[in-house]
Amino acid sequence: MEGEHFDPADLAHLVNQTIDVQTQDDDHVSFPLGRPIRFHWPARNRTYEIIGWERDPWCESRPWWTENDLPPDAPGDDWYYKVRAKAAHFDRDGVLVIKLDTARRTWTLIGFED
Repeated sequence: MEGEHFDPADLAHLVNQTIDVQTQDDDHVSFPLGRPIRFHWPARNRTYEIIGWERDPWCESRPWWTENDLPPDAPGDDWYYKVRAKAAHFDRDGVLVIKLDTARRTWTLIGFED
């Protein structure tokens, strides 16, 4: 998937909601704030364990031209992680895409597949 552009419209369900991510110290090239190991989705009050990786993490330049709250020269890119995760107390797991905005140091659940 090297060189491919990620299109959120390819996901079955778009969410775009803030999540709280717990990380583990790791390779700071692909994981600038540590490797995500679990996350809490406050809107659903659910915690998910990351149990696998569907692809390697990838980085995209943030859309600075659409952002009014950061100067155009603010450092940071968007890191995307396509993961397999399982919610506590549920039998099924699923494939989700989460994003790290390194300029704001925030995490977002972009969406998930069926």
